[in-house]
Formats: sequence, structure tokens, C-alpha cells
Amino acid sequence: MFSVTRREEIAKKVHEKKHVTVNELAKHYNVTEETIRRDLKVLEAEGLLTRTYGGAYVSYVGEYNVRDELDFSFRKKAGVASKKKIAKSCRQLLQNGNTVFLDASTTAYYVAQEISNMTITVVTTSMLIFNYLSAFKNITLISTGGVYDKTCDCLDGILIQEALKIYSFDKAFISCNSISIEKGITDSREESAIIRKLVLDRSKTVYCIADYTKFDTFSLIKICDVLDVSGLITDKSLDEKWQTFFKLNGYTTESSEENCCIVTKTGKNQVNL
Repeated sequence: MFSVTRREEIAKKVHEKKHVTVNELAKHYNVTEETIRRDLKVLEAEGLLTRTYGGAYVSYVGEYNVRDELDFSFRKKAGVASKKKIAKSCRQLLQNGNTVFLDASTTAYYVAQEISNMTITVVTTSMLIFNYLSAFKNITLISTGGVYDKTCDCLDGILIQEALKIYSFDKAFISCNSISIEKGITDSREESAIIRKLVLDRSKTVYCIADYTKFDTFSLIKICDVLDVSGLITDKSLDEKWQTFFKLNGYTTESSEENCCIVTKTGKNQVNL
């Protein structure tokens, strides 16, 4: 098969399935994984998909990001090294005795692993996190209740919204699909966005945890403005535009032991770029 024909088929496949892996494509076309990576690089340059760890996903339908439609099991395996780095950096921000909210993101799952030896209270909508932390006697674990969503192994629905109104958190870690200076912190699932908005109002400190691939894109549902969160943790250094934005708006930027970027609010004056 000619490479042009193969790439056309791959482009169709990723738009039909929303995501593909390098391994499955290499087996399907009986070529090396390196050949598939070159194909994906070409297709990304043409704007047809976005490469990720071990595969690719369709990045936009119309003008909205659809990352959250990716299969949960795929997302859990994607970018593990970056998520673990972010999780270790989150651990440095917590103390024993804290009450912590963890959302249903796959990054939050790795945060749960990092804090499993602490004496803290954890509230979560994630069944993956709940089941993992249930084995640790030192963790006081609270489930929000709600309707089980198999697609993301989490709880959703009106019950969660009511439950969150009675809790207050020392620290909360929320993820997102996309983050943009102009569009703010956004998500493609309305249920997830509503929960994260409520957590913002119930927490002393809220950190957005997002790997570098989520920057400078936007999704359908706005969670909040970037400046509404207390801080942000990502796995790579911010570019000059973001560093300037945070500096002008009273945030400090430092590197963690894992070389993650930790941004923390120190002031309240807003300056848009």
C-alpha cells in the first residue's frame, strides 16, 4: 500500500473512532511503529489529527475540542509519565489533616496514588479513585453519590450538585480539556464543568492540573477564567506568553522537584494580554 493511501485511511479511522494507537495501526497495516509515527506526524501537520502519547486523536469537530470523548481506558494509559510528574508535585502542596477534593480525571487518579500514605480526608466523584483509596485505613474517604457513568468510571447527576453544597475543602485539584488565556478553563462535558464550578466555590485553594497539550486550546463548556483558580500545575515550563500573563496578574511561578511548573496566586489584580 502506498503511504498516501495509508494516511488517508488512518485519517478516516481516527475521525471515526475518535482515537487510535500506534500499536494497533502498525499491526493493521503490517508496518513498523516508526512508520506509523511518521504518518501521524504528517497528518498532524495537515491539521487532521493531534498526536498524543502512543497514538492520536481527532482534536476538533467544528471549532470545539472533543478530547473528553476519548475512551476512558485510553486516557488512563495516555501520558502516564507526565501525569505522575504532576501528581508528585501536587503531593508537595498537601499536609496531613487536609480535606481534599479530587475530580474524576485520570490525572487526579495518579494524585490519589501519591497521597495514599497521608492522613487526610478525600472527597471524589471518581469510582476509580474511590476504589483505589478504599484499601487505605489512613484515608477518610467520602463519595458524593450520584448516577454512575460507565464511560468515565465516575458519578454524575443532580445528587452530586446537592452533596457538594454541604462540603468545604482545604484544597481541590481539578482538571480540564483545555486552557486558554482568552477562553479560560474549559471542558466538553457539561456535567464535569458544573461539578468543577461548584468545587471552586467550596474550596480555600483550587489547583488546575493540566499537561502541556491542553494549553492554548478551548472546549465547549467554560468552567471558569484562568485567574479564578488559586494555581496551576503542568508538566513543562510555560512559554513566555503564559509566564508574562501570570506575572502581571500576581502569580508566582516555580519548578517542582519533578521539573513541573507550579503557578500560585499571590495577588488579585487582573491584567489581560
